[in-house]
Amino acid sequence: MNSADTYRKKAAEFDALSRQERNQAASTYRGMDGYETMRNIREHPQFGTLPIVPLTAKAMKGDREKCLDAGASDYISKPVNTDQLLSLMRVWLFR
Repeated sequence: MNSADTYRKKAAEFDALSRQERNQAASTYRGMDGYETMRNIREHPQFGTLPIVPLTAKAMKGDREKCLDAGASDYISKPVNTDQLLSLMRVWLFR
């Protein structure tokens, strides 16, 4: 399967969610911090392989480990290096 096919497959999976399901998912995570949101997402087996790559503005020592422990697939901090971001997206979206 080439990258275009993979993208189409992922897009179709997202499109298969109804508007109600998307809205329900969005409202579930309101009021949670990023760590809590990632842990909550990972509690659902259907999202076990969903790529989660947090982006933080104030990178502190230990943030990467905290994100990975909370369920992140990877981690990136600002200022964003576009090449690094695109590389991470390629890695995680085409697995």
